[in-house]
Amino acid sequence: MADHLIIDDAYVQEQASYLKAGLSDLNSVIDRYIACLNNLAVQSIREGATAEALRVYIGYAKQIQGHLEEIGANTSSLMQSYLTAIDEADQYLF
Repeated sequence: MADHLIIDDAYVQEQASYLKAGLSDLNSVIDRYIACLNNLAVQSIREGATAEALRVYIGYAKQIQGHLEEIGANTSSLMQSYLTAIDEADQYLF
């Protein structure tokens, strides 16, 4: 008996949309998180080793900012490309 791989296109597309939206939402959360950290640095922890560590941490957190939406869009595009490649490869079957 031959092995068959069945791809549910609708499910893959649904998951691509879900991932893209989720990462966009997460990006908004990170924006608010960084705003809270900045507020903490300005209002509460302004001097000393802890303040310096907080500033460094904020810098690292900012590196994530804006990239999650891009990752979501790229992943969604890759998933669509996967479906297209599968459709082209099995074209003779349908």
